[in-house]
This record gives sequence, structure tokens and C-alpha cells, in this order.
Amino acid sequence: MTPATRLKALHDVSRCALACLAAGLLIAGESAWAAKKKPRAWSGPTANVVEVSDVAIADVVLGSGVMFPGGKVLTDCRAFAEGDDLEVRQGTSRSSARLAYADRKRDLCELKVAHPERFRPAPLRTRGTQDLDPGETVYAVGGSQADGAVVKGRVAKVTVMDDDEVVLISPRLGAAFSGGALFDRSGALIGILSYREGSGEKRSLVYPARAILLRQAGEGQGAPAPAANTADTDTANTPPEPATFRSLAMDYLDRLAEASRTRLKVPEEARSQGWKGTTSIRFELDPGGELRESFVDSSSGYAGLDVSVLLAVRKAIEELPIPDAVKEKGLKGTVAITFVPAGERRE
Repeated sequence: MTPATRLKALHDVSRCALACLAAGLLIAGESAWAAKKKPRAWSGPTANVVEVSDVAIADVVLGSGVMFPGGKVLTDCRAFAEGDDLEVRQGTSRSSARLAYADRKRDLCELKVAHPERFRPAPLRTRGTQDLDPGETVYAVGGSQADGAVVKGRVAKVTVMDDDEVVLISPRLGAAFSGGALFDRSGALIGILSYREGSGEKRSLVYPARAILLRQAGEGQGAPAPAANTADTDTANTPPEPATFRSLAMDYLDRLAEASRTRLKVPEEARSQGWKGTTSIRFELDPGGELRESFVDSSSGYAGLDVSVLLAVRKAIEELPIPDAVKEKGLKGTVAITFVPAGERRE
């Protein structure tokens, strides 16, 4: 090789090395930018969402379900019937389950898990529909993966279909999500996803969790442990006619939540320091309408705000008239109030 040829070869190698170095720096820079731009993952109660399957049909998942502490699962039961050999599972945890309650009009069912100790569901707060805003961010969770398949969506609207209040969200989800959970940003359960095969609707249908639990309580069925904005009853008393009690209880909870908000005295530091969060207050009314207990069930993260919400709820309970049927039977429930600084849009 002549000196000129060697010199040219070295020049070509140097140019290649510089080009590779530049490309590497560009790729690294883009990766770092992408990492910075990647949104923070939602960390809600995905451990409460399980797969529901039929033992007789290997490797086929019928849908999802929402498990409550104690081993009760709410699900969409369009794909199975009484007598099916059912199983619930999440990751490596699994247990047989039986159908405990069925609402065939809405294809909503409750399963009883044989071995609840194999699972670790968290206590759930529920949220009513009265303050859901169109466009609000929500999270649909199905049980098709070990840690739950999560899809971020938006509330389209709260409407009435076949005499039932329902929530419509976008996007439209597949059958694997049917029976799964819809949570808000704080992790409160809004409702149960319901898949409608062949529907031309481009959005997903959700039955409000509070209405499901109240319906079960009113019809004398076992319901999961009460949570946010959920009424349950003292079974020691003879229940009033189910539909009447249910509607009265739901109406009272709605009015109580609104009355609590109007009585809330927000601490000045909450406004000046931009506090935001949700405080849930658990309460119980004795038969007769006396307040037996009330306490902070879920904190906003700010003690001052929690105390203000607790006082507002207690004052609302003291001043708001209680329907006679509710007063006679007693009531347990939760009021959740979300505080967002003025000028900031709630997601």
C-alpha cells in the first residue's frame, strides 16, 4: 500500500468514527428526551382486579372482576351461568369461585371466592357520579395481565339507559375488560365495565359501583364492604321496600355530599400553598338518625384540610333532614370531597 493510499484509508476511518460518535450522541440525546417526556405511570389499586375463567375451558378468560376484601368479586356475568365451575386468578394466585348473586337484566354478578386469603385486595373507596365531569381522566383496569391491564381514558358523559344511570367513557374497550374496574385519578372506584358485543357504540359502558352495591343491599343480597359514597343497612331491622329505600338513600347521599361542600371552610394555607387532594369521611347513622361515628377514612395528605372536611360533613349531617325510611333503618356511607386550587382544572 502506497503512502497516499494509507493516508486516504486513515482519513476514511476517521470520518466514519466521527459519524458514528455523532449518531450515538444523537440517539442518547433523543433517549434522554423521551425519558423526560414519558408520563408518570398511574399507581391505582390494580391488585383488586382479577381474571374470571371457566375451569372447563382451558386457557380461555371470560372477563375481569373487581375483588373486595373478604373474597367478594363484582363482575359482568354475560359469559357464564349458574353452575359453571369458575375460577378467579391474578398472576400466580388463583381460587375457585361460585356465583352468589346475579342481576341478569344488567349482566352484573357477585362471586364468592373460596380462598380469599390467597389474594391481597386493598380496601376500596367508591365515588358517585354526581361530580364526574365530561373530559375527566379515568383509568380502566382489566385482569388480563398479572398486574392488571390499564387503559387511560376520558369520561364522555353520565346518562340514562334502560332506566339505569350509566357512565360512558372513551375509548371503546374489548371483551377482556368486561367486569373490570373504572377508577378515577385518585384510585376511587367509579364503576364496573360492561362489554356489549355487536354494539355500534364507540364508547365503553360503565355501571356505577355505588348503584350496584345499593341495589344488592336493597334486594337483601350480600354486598362488598361499604366504601366511599356507598350506603349499607342495619339488617337487624325490617327493610323498607327495596326500590324506595335505595332511591331515598342515594338521594340523601347526594344531598349530603353537596351540603358538606357548601359548609367546607377551606384553610387559608390550603389556598396560598396550592394544596390539592381528596378527603373521604366515613360515617354511620344509628336507627333513629343519630350520628354514631364519623372519621377520616382516606386522607388528602394535609391534616388541616382533612379536619375541615370532617367538620363540614358532621355539620351537614346535623343540619340536613334525614328521610324517615333512612332514619328508621340506619345508614353507613362515605362522603368524599376533592379540593383543587382555584383556576386549576380537575382531571
